Amino acid sequence: MPKFVQQVKNQLLKNFYMVSFIRESAEMYYHHALESHKPHLPAISVSDYRIIQALQTEGVFVTSLDALGVNFSAKMFNDAQQILPELAQIIPDNNSREFVIHATNEQIMNHPSIFMWGLEAQLLKLVENYLGLPVAYHGAYFRRDLNNLVERKSRCWHIDREDRRMFKIIIY
Repeated sequence: MPKFVQQVKNQLLKNFYMVSFIRESAEMYYHHALESHKPHLPAISVSDYRIIQALQTEGVFVTSLDALGVNFSAKMFNDAQQILPELAQIIPDNNSREFVIHATNEQIMNHPSIFMWGLEAQLLKLVENYLGLPVAYHGAYFRRDLNNLVERKSRCWHIDREDRRMFKIIIY
């Protein structure tokens, strides 16, 4: 779909949602879904509960992979280290407006532990408790940000299109 058509579609959807009776109905449905799912939230550890509390009050939580204690973190991290040299070899030309290089789907598929790490039960329980609803895992993205002065897309102030809440894990 051409970029302009997508932008018009997004603007129409945004305006449609701003109609008060539609927005209020959606809010009522959302809060009903939260209350209905509350008894079904999985049990989590005290340390995971602290993470959720910090996210709810601060909006961010910083930790290490070791402290997070998710299974297979070492395997995922070791596999990620194997992709880094491949991405480091990609050098965009000086006229490029690129600011990030993404690993290809094939590179991720060659190291399935990177994708599968996000499906670890401990993470899914943590995220479900934070969202208050069942989880929709969007997958893993592996990227190398370039050290340049390009200011566009995610390098500029922006609002993500996700729904009310999202949970992103960023590993540097």
